[in-house]
Amino acid sequence: FVILAGNGHLRYRYGIPSRVKRLTGYRGIVVLNDDEIRENISDYVVYPQEVKYKPSVKLGVLITEKDGKIKIKKVLKNSIAYKLGIIKGDMLIKMDNFKIENVYDLKTHLTFFKKGSYIEIKRGHKLLKLHY
Repeated sequence: FVILAGNGHLRYRYGIPSRVKRLTGYRGIVVLNDDEIRENISDYVVYPQEVKYKPSVKLGVLITEKDGKIKIKKVLKNSIAYKLGIIKGDMLIKMDNFKIENVYDLKTHLTFFKKGSYIEIKRGHKLLKLHY
């Protein structure tokens, strides 16, 4: 099995590696990410290439989540939501054909949200499609 943990839980086989050895008798391999090379610190130290990414869009809303629904509690002035016309009480339904049922869906789809994207909201009994 593989355990992903911070370097502090793995260095010099203290913490997780020593506990696994004590409980199972197995000595695992310890791989640290971007740490100093010191004697006996680990079996391997890797230095991956830095991943450049564009931060996700901030919609500019405060929300509540209940029963698979995301409701807008507040819209921040001059935010994307404000400029799109989203108002307090609106329910987020979709972003670019992806259902928004919880905060994790919202965060995930904001990663891909860009000019030309849309948000579908429910306002009262109306469904509205707002284009960014």
